[in-house]
Amino acid sequence: MTAFEIYKKTFRFTLMRILCGVAGVVLIAGLPALTFAFTGKATDEVRIAVCAGAFLLACIIAGLLSHFLGYVFRAGQIAMAAKGISEGELPEDVYGEGKAAVKKRFGTVAVFFAIERIINGIVRQITNGLNRLANALGGSSRGRNNESNPLQIIVAIINLIISAMLKFLCACIMGWVFIHPGQNAWRSACDGALVYFKNWKDLLKNTAKVIGLGLLSLIIIGGLLFGICHLVLDNASFANTMAVELEDFLQHDFLDENGNPEIDLTAKELLIIAEAVIALILWGIINSALVDPYVMISVMSRYIKAGLANAPAREMDSKLAGMSKSYKKAIAAAAE
Repeated sequence: MTAFEIYKKTFRFTLMRILCGVAGVVLIAGLPALTFAFTGKATDEVRIAVCAGAFLLACIIAGLLSHFLGYVFRAGQIAMAAKGISEGELPEDVYGEGKAAVKKRFGTVAVFFAIERIINGIVRQITNGLNRLANALGGSSRGRNNESNPLQIIVAIINLIISAMLKFLCACIMGWVFIHPGQNAWRSACDGALVYFKNWKDLLKNTAKVIGLGLLSLIIIGGLLFGICHLVLDNASFANTMAVELEDFLQHDFLDENGNPEIDLTAKELLIIAEAVIALILWGIINSALVDPYVMISVMSRYIKAGLANAPAREMDSKLAGMSKSYKKAIAAAAE
């Protein structure tokens, strides 16, 4: 199966993640707005303080929902993507099978997040080790006669690329855990790290797609969302009222020691900033749920095929344990 075929088959997970994220944004935007509307008789200071508290509460609730509900959709999609790549086919009920695979493999939320945290640590620490090695080979950033060192520049670019790939590499290792259901999950995580360590150069071939799709998404989707937010909020009386109230507060109550406003922005400028922030948050949610899964599947495809073609060399356990404390913990957990 191609990456796009798998993406289409697992799209319900993507849709559920979008709905979950949008619900969070509605909560974050709606609760402060309702609070502002119901505190009309209070002073400006009280209204702003209460709205800030409502915003913080909404952020916490939305974050918890995304964390503990969103993991099922994310993990389920990883499980089914890994299955499609390794077996070349997917079941009819992809959504149901994905949720069942997550529950069967990890049992509880706590176990999933424990293994995910270890995987993130392994990838980050191994990558840091590779970066240090590359930096050592690259030498100083300045060569003789204070000229730029081309090798060091290349190393810096590689470091930047690997950093952009980190979240997808973590998903790759989690996928490796899913396609080895009969093996201890901790041991599978270690094997997945070995696959990454052996094939990291090959995985970088997906980099152009990762960076290119990200920039394209920001320009097209982000720009469209900003335009929509601008049209909606510019014509919304509550948004304009809040902006005017905030401008008044900044001009008269939020002053420096000389009596000048600490933040000198007009209501219009405040509204544009709010529109940009909301658009950026929405873009992050949509990009994470809509674009990232396709990129993730593309990276996973190269990763899993490389791992299946070239089995992980477990004699390298000690070497990776020296590079990563998380890897060492995973080996210890696998032995229990």
